[in-house]
Amino acid sequence: MITLQTGGLEIINAPTTIILPAGTVLPISLKLNVPVDKRVPITMNVPVDIALNQTDLHEPFVGLQDVMRPLYCLLEPNATNLDGQLVCR
Repeated sequence: MITLQTGGLEIINAPTTIILPAGTVLPISLKLNVPVDKRVPITMNVPVDIALNQTDLHEPFVGLQDVMRPLYCLLEPNATNLDGQLVCR
């Protein structure tokens, strides 16, 4: 943004592009302290799709399903799986 004031013209906070020739010396003294924190907290949701039947956890989870099925079927006797088939037979 630039503000320009001349004899009869005043432009305030106008967007501008200034192009200077290469090697132009600008009499500017700039002292800028920028605080930097090396720790950046990041929270990410990363979807994970692992085929459980292709891991060593497959058998323990199938066993856990077998253990929990009677209790689950007691609470939800008409429960269906993702294919629409009854879980409790």
